[in-house]
Amino acid sequence: MSKYYSTEELEGMGEAVVMKFYGSGINDIPEYVDIVALASGLFGLTVINRRIMEDHKKQGFLSDGKYPLEIMEGSKVKKVVYPKGTIVIDSKLLAGDPGRRRFCIAHEVAHYILNGPVEACFKDEFDKTDDYKIEELKKMFSPTEYQVDNLAAALLMPRHVFCYSVASVFGNKKIPVYGNHIFRPADQIRIQQLKKKLGVSFTALFIRLKNYGFLEEHTYEEYLENEVGAVGPDRYL
Repeated sequence: MSKYYSTEELEGMGEAVVMKFYGSGINDIPEYVDIVALASGLFGLTVINRRIMEDHKKQGFLSDGKYPLEIMEGSKVKKVVYPKGTIVIDSKLLAGDPGRRRFCIAHEVAHYILNGPVEACFKDEFDKTDDYKIEELKKMFSPTEYQVDNLAAALLMPRHVFCYSVASVFGNKKIPVYGNHIFRPADQIRIQQLKKKLGVSFTALFIRLKNYGFLEEHTYEEYLENEVGAVGPDRYL
């Protein structure tokens, strides 16, 4: 990627792409963006599921029509060169939180939008238990990957749709968060409702909520004092 895009540019780009796909105004975009249909309908990209065997951190792949991807086929590992523009998603993501798979697809679509399939691209998942080489960390946390992730989030959660969705669940009040990721029980239920409406993972949703200023940050100590203490044994004395 030769050009650096600002966050505002990426937000506008993502919103424009989704509006073009749905062919209507911003108010007609659904809360749940069909990222697979968008990838195919706008860009001619094909999304398939295969067991990726390159290494356990690689969850998604955008083919340039040249790179031989290692996959499991039956009981054997083999290398396959997929047609240019094929998005291969690790079949492990078919189980568990569907938001993780959707973000992985959106990540590869974002790669295509920003640079096209000029070279093979992977979506890696950071594993804190792994021993990474410096070059691997530089690539994983590079400005390019940061921009791609921002655009992926904008594709799944266009800003106006996202803000409307949050307001429909939480009203106009900020959401208290304690420490890194602790929410009050009632807010946890609302967060799950919002995740389901948008079809995203908790991590992607949390980052979006934080970036848009929907969170009201508190300390762990405040949680223990205000929430845990409020339902502790002294309550019944």
